[in-house]
Amino acid sequence: MKDIFYLVLPHQKTEKIIFFSTLVWFLCFSLYFALSVDFSCHHELMGYDSDFYIGEGRNPKLMLNKLISWNLRHPLYVMINLPVLLIDALLPSRLHWAIFALFSSTIMAGSNLLIYKICKQSSVGNISTLISIILFPTFAHIMLLSGLAETYVLTIYFVLLLILLALTKRSTRFSDNIIFAILTGTTLTNCIYFFFVKLWEATGNIKNAIFTTLKSTFLFVPLLIITMTGLAFRYFVKHIPLMEAILNDTHKFVHDSHIQPSTIWNHYFADPFLFHYTDQVVHTSNAEVLPSYPSPLFHLAIIFLLLFALWGVIKSKPLLRNICLSFFAYNIIIHFVCGYGNNELQLFCGHWLFFIPIFIAIGLNSISGKTARRVFQFAILGCAIFFAIHNSYCYITSIHACSL
Repeated sequence: MKDIFYLVLPHQKTEKIIFFSTLVWFLCFSLYFALSVDFSCHHELMGYDSDFYIGEGRNPKLMLNKLISWNLRHPLYVMINLPVLLIDALLPSRLHWAIFALFSSTIMAGSNLLIYKICKQSSVGNISTLISIILFPTFAHIMLLSGLAETYVLTIYFVLLLILLALTKRSTRFSDNIIFAILTGTTLTNCIYFFFVKLWEATGNIKNAIFTTLKSTFLFVPLLIITMTGLAFRYFVKHIPLMEAILNDTHKFVHDSHIQPSTIWNHYFADPFLFHYTDQVVHTSNAEVLPSYPSPLFHLAIIFLLLFALWGVIKSKPLLRNICLSFFAYNIIIHFVCGYGNNELQLFCGHWLFFIPIFIAIGLNSISGKTARRVFQFAILGCAIFFAIHNSYCYITSIHACSL
């Protein structure tokens, strides 16, 4: 437990500056949304029903009832949010949004701090690392800032922590059980991400990875059994068909329609970096219609970052490279083979896109010539500034568009 606290907390001056400056950045977006939107209109921020958590539905007892009513995809997610709900219940109504914004933004800032520590653990120089830390917040809010610690926010944080533990060789059975419970409780499919980290931590030994993963379930399984009482109630008392009782509303997110290459590019690669339109923050009926960017330069900036990140993948250590490629391949199978979440791909990239700033930092560090390295550092920094200006403008204008 001591190792976990040591890794997640900022220590020296640089880490404290990174954490608190990122926290202020994300809080600004959250609070601007809170001050600009009428929550009585039941807006959905970044695809999630904000009103359910900060409006009339905000109720610790209700969330506990949800815990035992069987939610296959998120059996422990309500438990993670429960402390925030209890604090929120004690605060005046004017502070309801603030507690959720602070919780979510703190986790986001912590993710950026973990990215910094992973870069330093990978022996990346200070300037290249700081540029990647500047880049991450300029696009991360598009897919992750939901005003509360949603599944994508929690996934990115605890996966980064799991990777950092693997890189520093500080994983213990205790830390593995905690992280597995939170990751898998947040979304059951996250157990595969946990397995991938353990697989490559064991240098590809599948038997050891399976054994380690099974030993990490001791904390999760008892809590999962509690939620299964809800499954038994749905099947034996409410007489809901078994598959429907198990899957709940998961089938709503599975689409059999043919995926166009433009959809893959727009949703899976372009959307997480740059807004396509000005009504994306609050989802509307035409949210899936993606008009072109004003200029091909938008696409070129994204292609440049992705190619440079790919260069970083090639130059990275085997452990990081294998984990990233495994995560990416798994997401491809989920979305483009199984067809799950095809209407939310810009959100599902939260399960792998946080690797981009890490590999960009590694790629920058691998350039031998000082002049060439400086050129690429300025190019990446220019992309970060461009992303920050464009995304902030679209964020603000989309909120005002939905408030009219």
